[in-house]
Amino acid sequence: MGIGARNEAAALPGENASGAISGSFSILGEGIRLKGSPAEDVKPVFREYLAFRNDNVDPSWEIAWNGHVSPTTLTFDGKVHLGVPPNSASPIISTKIMDHVYKVVVDFYLFHGAAAAWGDVLLIFPGETGTGKSSLSLALTTGGWSLFSDEVIAISRESLEVAPFPRAIMAWSNSPALGEFLRAEEERGGFVPFVGKRMKVLIPFSLLNKPRAPLRAAAIVCLRGGRREAREGRGEIVATYWDERMENLAREKGIYGNLQISRVGEFWRIESDHMEIAEEICVSLGGLVIERAPVEERPAVFGETPLLEPISPSECLNALWSVFENGGTLTGGEERAVEVYVELAKMVKAIPSFWLRPGPPGPTCELLKNLAEKLGKKSVSRE
Repeated sequence: MGIGARNEAAALPGENASGAISGSFSILGEGIRLKGSPAEDVKPVFREYLAFRNDNVDPSWEIAWNGHVSPTTLTFDGKVHLGVPPNSASPIISTKIMDHVYKVVVDFYLFHGAAAAWGDVLLIFPGETGTGKSSLSLALTTGGWSLFSDEVIAISRESLEVAPFPRAIMAWSNSPALGEFLRAEEERGGFVPFVGKRMKVLIPFSLLNKPRAPLRAAAIVCLRGGRREAREGRGEIVATYWDERMENLAREKGIYGNLQISRVGEFWRIESDHMEIAEEICVSLGGLVIERAPVEERPAVFGETPLLEPISPSECLNALWSVFENGGTLTGGEERAVEVYVELAKMVKAIPSFWLRPGPPGPTCELLKNLAEKLGKKSVSRE
């Protein structure tokens, strides 16, 4: 089975004689232009967003990479960042793209999660980082589901339909779901392009399925996260704010390399072996700590038995709110946040909701297929 970068699942933008690469794409109506030289440094991010390409949308935001100067430069809409390592260009650009989308897209509610359809029955899977969204997405795709996204659930504020978000999947190289996916491709006589050689691999969306028309969600299936193993002295806080000033102060105090920082809805989770110093940095520069928690044990993504159980609308709403990431929608402050919460509550009340703890890929997919078929029959009977 051929696995490697030699295959192009879809045509990349053309390179010119100087080795530069240039192209544009549209994400939920927002046009973005990406160009760079040398081309190899930015090809990964082009592959990651290739399915979004739409040359009819005028780009309103530009990202440029120049690896031929020293220090190397990365420019986001006119703001220059110096000293970026070539092998870091693609992941940095991808992060900046998503931050930009969260800030400017106002016609959609954006959640961290996956979405897939069995026939015309769409299930959405909101979940925090590490709950198995990408592994579950690969398992469902292998089992015949139509994948909308493994990372972003985009729900139209007007129609409440979920729009496809066809970004490439990043999967752990030791994931059981990835192994099944590769075997299925081998049986079909295909091969997987641009598979990385490290801990994670990139699978172009075009290899999984083509983006399809938007659908309303038939159920909200919240992925129940595990808990991470505690290390002596390690702690965690959830704070209202974290920015570059705090990062710079953490570097000055020598703890930046020990920090783990991630988004939790509209808040930030900060983990460190030096929690007292990290909290002092956060609070001294305007942040507010809203929760303190130990870092606990996290079981494997695919455990021994899958578990699906109904939950109340209030539990579902809290789970959904925890992965709400459209910061642009909350520019109205606290009043707007309450308004959005109420709008989401109406949606949640009308849709059945469940907790899912994934088991092995096969039984988990069968469990979800049965759920989708039951929901499909109920929809037909109502009509």
